[in-house]
Amino acid sequence: MDKHSPRFKSVASVVAYFSILFAATYFILFWQINAQERRIVDQVKQEEFSDASKLLDVFSRHINSRLNTLSQMTFLLSDGELLRQFLEQPKEDSLLLLSDAFRNLLLLELDIESIHLVDLQGKGLLHMKQKGILGSSILETPEDISSELYFHELKMLSMSSVGRYLGGFEKTMLNSLDYRNLALRLVAPVYDGYLPMGYVVVSLAFNKFLRSSLVELGAEHANFMLLNHSGHYLYGVRDDWLFGHELTSRSAYSFQADYPDIWRKVNVDGHDNAVETTQDTHFVFKTLELDLGRDETYETWSLTYFTNKQIDEMTSQELVYFKRWGVLIVLVAFIVAVLGSWMRVRRSKFVELSYMAQATMRSMSPIILIDEFGRVKKINKQFSMILGYGSADIIGITFWNFSDDRNQKVMHDVWDQLQVHGSWEGEVTLFSKEGRKIEGLCHFFSLESNSRKVKGYVGSLVDISAQKALESRLRDLTITDALTGCKNRRFFDNALTNQVENLKRNPRQIFCLGIIDIDYFKRVNDEYGHDVGDEVLQFFVHVVEQEIRAFDLMCRVGGEEFAIILPNTEIEDACLVLERVRLAVASADIQPAITCSVGLIQSELDREPDDLYRWADEMLYRAKQGGRNRVTSCRS
Repeated sequence: MDKHSPRFKSVASVVAYFSILFAATYFILFWQINAQERRIVDQVKQEEFSDASKLLDVFSRHINSRLNTLSQMTFLLSDGELLRQFLEQPKEDSLLLLSDAFRNLLLLELDIESIHLVDLQGKGLLHMKQKGILGSSILETPEDISSELYFHELKMLSMSSVGRYLGGFEKTMLNSLDYRNLALRLVAPVYDGYLPMGYVVVSLAFNKFLRSSLVELGAEHANFMLLNHSGHYLYGVRDDWLFGHELTSRSAYSFQADYPDIWRKVNVDGHDNAVETTQDTHFVFKTLELDLGRDETYETWSLTYFTNKQIDEMTSQELVYFKRWGVLIVLVAFIVAVLGSWMRVRRSKFVELSYMAQATMRSMSPIILIDEFGRVKKINKQFSMILGYGSADIIGITFWNFSDDRNQKVMHDVWDQLQVHGSWEGEVTLFSKEGRKIEGLCHFFSLESNSRKVKGYVGSLVDISAQKALESRLRDLTITDALTGCKNRRFFDNALTNQVENLKRNPRQIFCLGIIDIDYFKRVNDEYGHDVGDEVLQFFVHVVEQEIRAFDLMCRVGGEEFAIILPNTEIEDACLVLERVRLAVASADIQPAITCSVGLIQSELDREPDDLYRWADEMLYRAKQGGRNRVTSCRS
């Protein structure tokens, strides 16, 4: 064909036209694919940054909550009557009971390595240690801790405090490359009511404790590190790199030495949710405020990190998807180039939203999607597991039907807040399909169209039922006497203070205070043994509680000494009540027979709680001096 002929020119123009159209479409799509790749990578990075920050926040709360829980358990352990009796007069049967109590605690709390009971001079009395086998423990030879660096600080602990001491280098060669772990000790003093008698020392393997906490959070495979204020490693790297701030042979191993520019910048800008990036690695920093009871040397910072290789692995499948679409659009570009480009733009936006929705629904948190009328549209697997509902059971019902009649108003208030503000966050009470009560932290936010019209709401739920139950149980344990079941001295002090404050606000709210002591109770213990003595105490409390009024408050304030607060009662009426108590005790069918002496006073405005207690105790002394088995009263 002649190149100068019109046909040739026509074909050439068509070929040129389609070649230009193909090339333009190809380059446009190539640019779109690369742009989409950057968006996906940026999105994955943002999600990883967000997940890393959430992990550090959750870990910070979790680790402090676990430490507080273990501290409360240590305090409850030190507040036991059996412990005081053993320190006062060690006996073989008391040793066996204490060993069983320590063994049970080790079985319940596997993070505890050992429990040590020492006297005021640091001499070991009882030492129970976790064994390698799960749930088993062994009785070790007690050790003398008087030479330990932290022992001199124990005498400064108050009755209601628990000391925390991070250490473990005292008996370890500082240059030892075999050193693996750091000990965190929780120490609580044992008081006889007024003076210390000894100390309970609960020891945790610090790194094992951190590792088990990460496992509980489902983050055992997270790239997690823990640093001290100088940048040395406390957790998350090779064992022989840890604790360079304490071990001379490891001083060169630190985050500061490995990443000096990042460390310098983070120290200037701060640590909370700080994000720093090297050529291949992305770090997220968070201040971790741990009360470790030593000094600022163990102020810690936690961080997680991820690499570009991990980002590439997470985005590779999505990029293959988009590249296939690009090839398909290139092949049909000669026919529907403009329409195809428009559809691709629309499609890309939809896919972005779709992946975001999938990532949300596949997250570890329970997620629920409701429409603009409050009806459930979708739930994820975690939400279904918590409430016991399958998708078929729940789709179409209103979300406030998860609550009972008493909480319906709260759920409707949540809905009203969503209508006004578009979001809501707080605690809710839900009920599973089987009727189980669930306490949860809930967060709702609205989904809006381009025209700002609300299309529905997304809610996330965190189950805190176990934490609420533990808090309630611990509150009960801290105010209840373990032997008799009545309230303890701590509860009595608070109750007496409240009564005095109420009286100051309203002088007509008078009350009476009685102190009751079982006569010759030491003889019962000496002649019949402490087991019988315990039974007598329990029987005595039962008899007294049968005779006092429903609103009177009985507390155990000493070994065989009890206090009774009689609200809104004048001393004449209080005398009748406590005389009835005295007669009931004296005539009770129990062997050995017992009687009781009672000191009674009536409150007045110018008296503080300690004054009232001393006056009541003085009346009790007069009752005993007068022959016992009597009620002696006087206005304070």
